[in-house]
Amino acid sequence: MKLRHIYEKKLGQEDEPPETHVESSFHYEEHPDNVPGFDDAAMRVVFRRFGRGEKPRNYEVEIDWLDVKHLIREFIEIEHPHAEHLQRILKMARSLDDQGWQSDLEPSEFWEGLLND
Repeated sequence: MKLRHIYEKKLGQEDEPPETHVESSFHYEEHPDNVPGFDDAAMRVVFRRFGRGEKPRNYEVEIDWLDVKHLIREFIEIEHPHAEHLQRILKMARSLDDQGWQSDLEPSEFWEGLLND
């Protein structure tokens, strides 16, 4: 995941492109406030010492399962081939459900907002 900071333009620099700072992080971890088995569990992506200058700061981006669902839908909408393939797989799995196959382990709200039917 990338974190991007766009610095504010200073007086007299309105015509110059904004200065940005971008860093990637692959430091994913479970959010410490998660309750085991709770529906709204979250992950966090940690950006240590992010920023320019002598005093970079630590940041983290928190994501939950609803964010993952939205990201899948957004990637499908921009026609990303992996997301479209995942959508086909999910539709195939859902068709099994429609034919009477049920799993007791499936969360009741799993399909809500996941597929654009």
